[in-house]
Amino acid sequence: MKKDLLVEIPEYPTLDRISQLPPLRDISSVLLYREAFNKFEQAVLINNSSSDLGKERLPLHWLVEDHPDEHSAEYICSVFREKLPKYSDLSKLDVRGTSLTVVGGGSCLRGSKYATYIDSGKVVCRMNHPYIPECSEDVGNKTTIHFVNERRLYDYTRGVSRDDFSLLGVLNITIGTTSATAAYLEYARYLDSGGDPLHILTLKPSFRMGVGALHSTRQPSLGFLVAAFGIRTFGSVTLYGFDLGSSRDHYHMREKLPLAHDPEFEAAEFINCSDSLYNFKIMS
Repeated sequence: MKKDLLVEIPEYPTLDRISQLPPLRDISSVLLYREAFNKFEQAVLINNSSSDLGKERLPLHWLVEDHPDEHSAEYICSVFREKLPKYSDLSKLDVRGTSLTVVGGGSCLRGSKYATYIDSGKVVCRMNHPYIPECSEDVGNKTTIHFVNERRLYDYTRGVSRDDFSLLGVLNITIGTTSATAAYLEYARYLDSGGDPLHILTLKPSFRMGVGALHSTRQPSLGFLVAAFGIRTFGSVTLYGFDLGSSRDHYHMREKLPLAHDPEFEAAEFINCSDSLYNFKIMS
């Protein structure tokens, strides 16, 4: 297996932008599985957990008794050591391709009629995606990889998901945006309650925290994390539905991008990727 992101940072002293992430083109290099949850990954998870306990990081829509606390990291580690999927199980997930089409929720998708272009992608990745029939001609329907944050994971595991939301990806991945620990905690609870470890997966703490360290607020949006995921694991990345800081609205008008993610900073980073990487494109 290839080395983790944080192990490689000393070899790349100028690594301060996601465009500089060294490509591995290997999804298993960022997915968290049992054999990869070594002492290093455990240490990264534990060391980060204390900063995730501040009031501003706690998921507002969660029940208070479900919030992470000072004991959460220990519980997460104990579950992950025993119940994460094994490396050999990952071969059952048929996700093949050298290019990644990423579909954001930006208002620029409204009226775009991009569906044909999006659905023609070999691997199509969506994020917290609501399946709304009247938007399908703009955003398409194909979903190979579906990323969800701590909010949508909680709604899904607690059975309170909206009627327009479901996990339909061949590969469903959860990762925390405001609180990485909250997502890992809810994922651990899911595994501990008998959840299928191949139905939902997560990313290595070293990758999540490494990308977070490259962000202005240390609270990257799901789109920022997915763009980094694409650069790291695919030969080329094409973004659809990224407003590049011009708007915080989503095309479905059901929520806004939180200011904590610093949309202007992220827009500048995406533009830098487009300018400096020949295989990174933004369609808007």
